[in-house]
Amino acid sequence: VFFVGIVPSSSMEPTIPTGSVIWGLRLPKEIQKNDIVVFQHGEKALVKRVVAMAGDIVYVDDESGSFSVNAPISAATRILKVPDGNLFVVGDNRSFSVDSRYWDDPFLELNLVVARVF
Repeated sequence: VFFVGIVPSSSMEPTIPTGSVIWGLRLPKEIQKNDIVVFQHGEKALVKRVVAMAGDIVYVDDESGSFSVNAPISAATRILKVPDGNLFVVGDNRSFSVDSRYWDDPFLELNLVVARVF
């Protein structure tokens, strides 16, 4: 029911400082924008913030790493529509987070979410 983990990196600072112990809930609950989730990405468990959900349009500027959800930006080099059953997630410490903006497949499948952090 509960998830307990230690955050080894600065990707979620200042919200979650490096080395923090986090608690999550594994019970199914609808995930919403702004939720912080723990998920499986390759061989690692990561923690990031949900910024876009199915049907949202994400405008990404690959040069600066900036992005916007459902609001076009002139510097956008990619325009992505989040597919059904997927999320777009980023770290709060945008300069030091490897997240949806940089992954080969920018979307996180909902079934890979392990817990919602509280």
